[in-house]
Amino acid sequence: MSTLYPSRTADKFVVRLPDGLRNEVQGAADYLDTSMNTVFVQAVRQYLDNQKRQQQLLDALAKAVTGKEELDAVLHWRGKHTQAIRERDALQQRLTAADERADEWAGLLREAWEYDIGTPLKRKIMAALKPAEGSGDEVAHDRAFRNGLMQGYNLALNGSEKEYQDAVARYSGGKDAE
Repeated sequence: MSTLYPSRTADKFVVRLPDGLRNEVQGAADYLDTSMNTVFVQAVRQYLDNQKRQQQLLDALAKAVTGKEELDAVLHWRGKHTQAIRERDALQQRLTAADERADEWAGLLREAWEYDIGTPLKRKIMAALKPAEGSGDEVAHDRAFRNGLMQGYNLALNGSEKEYQDAVARYSGGKDAE
């Protein structure tokens, strides 16, 4: 049996063993053809190495769990972002459709302009085609534009000059359109 260091100068530690454990250590030492001290030293080293390895695994697991939680958060917000984009796209489609309808109405009114429809009706068409000023609210502008078109159409069918003047004032910001 070779010794890597002088055993007489090494640290000494007295160990109290439970009943039967000394016999197990002696049996392992005999089987390995080594000393009981070597079996104890190897067992302690293996235990300490396993403790370090266990801590490394726990740290890696904690990191993986944290990474999973971060990934879950990213996926959650990516889903919210995707939902917001879908909603935005749906609103954009509705806005585009409304804009196309408004363009069709404007085209029809411009086409009607070419016919001899009389000055009151032409003023109604002008009031209906006039965009809202300074509102900054495209939805309100679109609604006012559609309301103006419908008001001009209704007034053209059965309106009076007074109703026309009121519509011009309402859709031209209070200014009378002559």
